Amino acid sequence: MVFGTAERRARIRASFRDRLYRYMAGVARKEFGRIIEIGGTGDHVHALVSLRTDVSLADAMRKLKALS
Repeated sequence: MVFGTAERRARIRASFRDRLYRYMAGVARKEFGRIIEIGGTGDHVHALVSLRTDVSLADAMRKLKALS
């Protein structure tokens, strides 16, 4: 999954990224599966995820996009 910030503005500060990634991983575990790898820059996030069989990719993306 790849998520960009609004207007691709660099709004994800380096000092905040690790906290954001940990939070997103926690949401993933609770809601749909797990994040295998996560990273990104100031204007986007990449996440390699493993989904439970009862969750669609679209639903998982909606849940994580709300956080980015």
